[in-house]
Amino acid sequence: MPGDYDQANARRYAQREASGSDYLAFRDLPELLQRYVINGPALDLGCGTGRAGRLLQALGFDCCGADVSAAMLSEARERDPSGSYHLIGDAQLPFAAASFALVLSSFVLLEIASRDELRQFLREVARVMRPGAHAIFMTTTTEFYSGNWVSCDVNFPENQGTLQSGQQVKVRLLPENIELRDFYWSDDDYRDLFQQAGLGMLQQHRPLGLHRDPIAWKDELTTAPFVVYVLTKR
Repeated sequence: MPGDYDQANARRYAQREASGSDYLAFRDLPELLQRYVINGPALDLGCGTGRAGRLLQALGFDCCGADVSAAMLSEARERDPSGSYHLIGDAQLPFAAASFALVLSSFVLLEIASRDELRQFLREVARVMRPGAHAIFMTTTTEFYSGNWVSCDVNFPENQGTLQSGQQVKVRLLPENIELRDFYWSDDDYRDLFQQAGLGMLQQHRPLGLHRDPIAWKDELTTAPFVVYVLTKR
């Protein structure tokens, strides 16, 4: 989770919303939610400036947000003054067990630096989920780090060659010109850690750009930059 955003970067990030390449991560979310999740309280975990949580609210979910960045939460509250937002640490979540029917976490897994931290994070997610609840994680694909994308520049030395689990990678968000240093985890890494946390895979969705979308796509037309994992608590 982006704990190192200052207020200026947080405000620039807030302008991004679900536009550019990020549009793909959220475009099919309503359909996925309709297929798997009926209703109930939802948590936008690693909510940032609240873009995913506001989408959940628009779809009828009672949603609260949580993040480690005070600057990001300040932007979220400015855009949603009546919303419920929680500043959290890096360990245990401040929610009771079995609190949520849905946990949505967008672009958080790639910000976690070690397998042990990922394992702990996912076990905490499972703890706050009700039995039979759902979790949706959005993250980048392996192909993301070598593509030509509408609003993400990945042409950095850190991303060259065969990526290794836990390797630091780099991306520049466009047009905001925000540079992020994340960590690479493979599909196998995620699947193994989901299983260890007691989360069963329902669907792995890799959205591609469509000609009818309101964006002039680049590599997004043929290569998925993002993957959406839909899981349930066993």
